[in-house]
Amino acid sequence: MAAPVLVSGRMACLEYARNRLAIVLVLGFVPLWLVLEKITFLSYPVTFHPGPQAAVPVVVPGNAFSLIYAAANAITLIIGFLAFTATHRGRGFDRRLVRAGFSAPSLFAGRLAAVAVAAAATAGYTLVVIFALIDVRRPLFVGVALLLAALTYASLGTALAAVLPGELEGMFTIIMVSLLDSGLQNPMLNPHADEDRFQFLPTYGAVHAASGAAFSTADVTGRLTAQVTWYVLLTLLSLACFRAGTRGAARHG
Repeated sequence: MAAPVLVSGRMACLEYARNRLAIVLVLGFVPLWLVLEKITFLSYPVTFHPGPQAAVPVVVPGNAFSLIYAAANAITLIIGFLAFTATHRGRGFDRRLVRAGFSAPSLFAGRLAAVAVAAAATAGYTLVVIFALIDVRRPLFVGVALLLAALTYASLGTALAAVLPGELEGMFTIIMVSLLDSGLQNPMLNPHADEDRFQFLPTYGAVHAASGAAFSTADVTGRLTAQVTWYVLLTLLSLACFRAGTRGAARHG
């Protein structure tokens, strides 16, 4: 079990290291985007409910509030693209490993571990940038929420890589999902964002947990639990897609 996990994880890490665009986006684009959000958005007050049990809404400056949404949107897109590209380009290699006797779940576990490392590094770096721009009450919870959002899109990207024929299709699919996900739940764009029907969006739990932790002391564990549920469901879906993509190789091995 350990050998295929290490082989797959190592190859995924090498693929990530070769993706220089993703590295440039993390190191350069993320801070640039967040700084622009801070200086270009108006600081008019935004009212939101930091947690499901919070009876009193919280009022924060709009440019600070938008920073959390921008950060979540940035890292989900980057990690989603990164996972999609690495999995899509590695499909041939994964099939050869399956023909050599490696199990698909073990190879998937290696990819999962590798993308978790990349997501953690990206979320940590993004949190440092946020902390430099605005006052954050509970940075640990904000970091966990950003990590879960990134991991959720990593699983989405992995699932799409197994079923879509090209990288262009994957890129547009992830972008469109992200636009709907982030736009519908943002109270600055949608005045009805607090309604229950939007709680089933892929990163609703993570974004609202990050906002609640950044600007209040409200309990956000329920939001984080909801995000973990999304992550687990999409990870199971991506595993099923990954196994389906390598099943033919196993039959011909």
